[in-house]
Amino acid sequence: MVFEKIKKQNVYEIAMLQIKQYIKDSELKPGDKLMSEQEISKSLGISRNTVREALKTMQGLGIIDIRPGDGMFLRPFNFDAVLDNLSYSLVIDKAEIQELLDARKALELYFIKDAIQKSKPETIEKLNNIVKEMYERVSRDEKIADLDEKFHMTLYEGVGNKVLLKLIYVFWKVMNLISDQSIEKETDLHGDYLNHKKIVEYFAEGNVEKAQNAIKEHFFSIEKRLNNK
Repeated sequence: MVFEKIKKQNVYEIAMLQIKQYIKDSELKPGDKLMSEQEISKSLGISRNTVREALKTMQGLGIIDIRPGDGMFLRPFNFDAVLDNLSYSLVIDKAEIQELLDARKALELYFIKDAIQKSKPETIEKLNNIVKEMYERVSRDEKIADLDEKFHMTLYEGVGNKVLLKLIYVFWKVMNLISDQSIEKETDLHGDYLNHKKIVEYFAEGNVEKAQNAIKEHFFSIEKRLNNK
């Protein structure tokens, strides 16, 4: 018989598992109120400080909402807390940043066809305005990272997939966290401007294949800077 190593757990972690099970067994729905901190403490036979630590962790994960003087309530699933934790865990590992970049590239290449098919004249107009502002900033040798983010969010907003937009957002969250020491300092501003200009041109033409190739070129330039860092 092969034994598995027993993982050491803090009491608050065990309490958190119990509270999650209580939520599941009670079939609580978003907005429903949980039993009080005191009641949980009594039911589990542990101190209120330990329960409080478990509840604060659950609040940080976006599972519950603690309202002083009112109680604790189950929150709807919120992807933001997951993305926040992801962004901070990736910031220290270049290999994982590369994997995130690969995942985002695959998503953008897959969804660009849908984005083109669902595009509206106002979307193309917004993209052209962003590219125009990019050109003006590049002419002044100013950074365009925020416009890059805005461009890609606008490019896919017509798809109607909120998770996709949040995944694109977390990429920029990660890149902003490492901007002081990262590839941003080595950015080819004019090259980035031209890449985005080509993407919007092919997007407006409805040419999926050329738009995909332009997106690949854009990501290749990012990967090149990342690998040279």
